[in-house]
Order: sequence, then C-alpha cells, then structure tokens
Amino acid sequence: MSALFSNGQCRPVRWVQVLRAQGRPVLSLTLSLPRLTGGGTGAERVNRHFTRLREAWRRRWTGPLYRAAAQAPPPPWSASLDYRVTLHTQDQFSLLWTASVTRGETVKTVSCGECWDLRTGALLTLKEVLPLRRRDLTARLSQALEARPGLFPDWKARLRAALDPDRFYLTEEGPVLFFPPGRLADHFLQVPLPWDTEPVQ
Repeated sequence: MSALFSNGQCRPVRWVQVLRAQGRPVLSLTLSLPRLTGGGTGAERVNRHFTRLREAWRRRWTGPLYRAAAQAPPPPWSASLDYRVTLHTQDQFSLLWTASVTRGETVKTVSCGECWDLRTGALLTLKEVLPLRRRDLTARLSQALEARPGLFPDWKARLRAALDPDRFYLTEEGPVLFFPPGRLADHFLQVPLPWDTEPVQ
C-alpha cells in the first residue's frame, strides 16, 4: 500500500456549542469530523457523507437530547463526537469515530469504523478488503484472541454471535475488527488481523 498522505489532505471540521435552558447551561456539545481536500469525485462523495453524518448528530443532540437535558438536574450533560484517521492513501481512507453522551455519572458511547474507496467514493466491506468466509474469519479471530487478557470466560462461545463484519477499520498493517463493551469483554476490544497472517487450516 502507498504511504500515508500528509495531514494537509484531511482537515477536521469542528463544531462547538453550549445550550441553555432558563439561563443555565444544560448541554455542552463538541462535534469533529474530517473533510478531505483534493481527490476528485471519490473525495467529494466521502465529504457529502460526513456532512450528512454531522447534521444527523447535530439534530439528535439539539433536539431530543437537549429537551431531556433541560429537564435534568445539574450538572450539565455533554455530548461529543471525535475521530481518528487510521489509513489515508491515494486509493483508500479509513477512520474510527466515537460518539459519547454523558448524563451525570452515566456515559454511553458508540463507535463506528469506516473504510472508503477514494477512486469511487464507495464504502468498502470487510469481505472486499479481506476475502474470507465467515467460518475462516471466526477461526482467525479466535486465534488472535487466544492470549488476550480480560476476556469473558465464555468468550469463545460468544464469538460467532458477537462478530459483526461491519465493525472494522483499516490500517497499513491490515484490518482491525472491534467489539463494543459487553460483547467479549467489559472493555472496548480491538483485534488486528495483519495482512501477512496465514489462513487458519
């Protein structure tokens, strides 16, 4: 794969707002998603996707979430969305974005990985970047997790149901699959599958 592009090819678009009710701050919002510069039609399609995503979260936060926060006792709630670029080459762009909402002592987090073909502006599936049957993918994941600490005692029995091929992002070394807390462990779990990993027999 080609080397990572310079940071000049991707810049954050950041939005910050504090919403008030009856004069007091009730909800603090921070939202950051990338915008690609250059790259032609493919990059334009990716940028349109992030514009729609940004607006969807903004509507959700300034609508239902704000109304709930306005009724809640102090301290103010907060919501944020940020991202990490994991691969940016001439042909591919991948990232992991995470949205979190804090209501007092309760924090809810959602993470999403995306991988884009910059030639066409199409989202890539895991099968397109790592063409394995589900059975072989499960076996390779099981092998990669074998020595991991902190997994649930019955993680092997949970693995097939917990596996969601849409939950991945791409790096120079290969795809990384991830599992939300509560699936295979109490914590957010990321499992790299390097390109040079031999198929499980």
